[in-house]
Amino acid sequence: MKAYMIILAALLSGCTANITASSFIYQDKTIEKHIDLNKISIKLKSHSPLINLSGVTLTTQDGALLKGIKLLHKDARINIVFFGGNGMKVNKSHDILNHFALLPANIVWFDYRGVGASKGMNKLTILKFTEGCPKCF
Repeated sequence: MKAYMIILAALLSGCTANITASSFIYQDKTIEKHIDLNKISIKLKSHSPLINLSGVTLTTQDGALLKGIKLLHKDARINIVFFGGNGMKVNKSHDILNHFALLPANIVWFDYRGVGASKGMNKLTILKFTEGCPKCF
């Protein structure tokens, strides 16, 4: 009973937490200068007759530069745009491309904004989209 009273007192004492977008969206402290295509190519050596690997960039509407890679398969039947998991970077997680290279698919993989080699924002925010909002879509 005493333990419950302590927990209740702690809950009622006004404990607070500051939850922001950066609390649950990973962002690197420093941005990588480039994606290491040579290192990635070495990992894909056994699949080289079927694929062509190159870098790709995309400038967002507000000027942020996203960097990624493009794996073009000679016999592709589908195109896939891939964004890795939260904090997954092309330079550090590119071994997954060995699996993708086995598929008859073209793959484009970008680092998320503020992760890996992609430029971040000064302040991370989350937009709220509402139904019927003319500026949202």
